[in-house]
Amino acid sequence: MPGELNAPANDKLYRIIIGEKNTDYFLNYFHRADERGYTPISWNWPVFFFGWLWLLYRRTYRWAAIVFFFPTAVLMLAPLLHPLLGETFANGLAFTAAIGFQAVYVPMKANGFYYHHAKTLIHLVKKSFPEDSTRQLEMLQRHGGVNPQAPAVALLGIFLLMTLLGQFVTPPS
Repeated sequence: MPGELNAPANDKLYRIIIGEKNTDYFLNYFHRADERGYTPISWNWPVFFFGWLWLLYRRTYRWAAIVFFFPTAVLMLAPLLHPLLGETFANGLAFTAAIGFQAVYVPMKANGFYYHHAKTLIHLVKKSFPEDSTRQLEMLQRHGGVNPQAPAVALLGIFLLMTLLGQFVTPPS
């Protein structure tokens, strides 16, 4: 699919989606991905340190949910492997998979996730409003840029949930 999205023609749309934060960095990455026809691997330090919170900030909500829940799911499924691999090895394997996903795979692929998010958003907006470029731009502005409130709201929600659960769950004596 190289050339599917013509980089110069989509610069304006990409800029709207990216917003004002790190525009040149992501625009450069998006151009490389457009030219190659696939997303190049690149390291993203903010994702390494903040993980799913950065994905929320960049409005890639689906990936934020996957990155948030995947390690938990892997660790919860580890006991199913205990009879086959033994408890220690199964738990170690699950822990390694969860940490590897969170600390290596996601930081290497996050820019690609963001690029695919941008491409999908552009495609949907163009499909929804094929003859109305003004409406396309309005929709991209509404759904693009960053959402600095999302990570704060998510953390607050987790804190409140933990506080509420703390009222009902008593630690074993």
